[in-house]
Amino acid sequence: MTKTQSKCNLKLKREIAKVGMSASLGILTLSAFMLKNKSARKAHVAAGIALIGFSYWHHKLYQSNKKERTVVQNAAPRIKTIKAITR
Repeated sequence: MTKTQSKCNLKLKREIAKVGMSASLGILTLSAFMLKNKSARKAHVAAGIALIGFSYWHHKLYQSNKKERTVVQNAAPRIKTIKAITR
């Protein structure tokens, strides 16, 4: 798999995770109004679990490798110093 294909694949996975989170949140919200119904209660619980799963997957898709995180962490003190100087 080439670099371009893996980036497209990652974008597709991110989009699927976002759509899944939106759909499960919508079902969760709508089923909350009908909790007296037994099937709606089951749908509510299932949608809640799906939302947690999609949220975790979404979070993991946006995690970068260790090198990139180190660069960002090293940049943070410099940003604070620049903000302190400009005040």
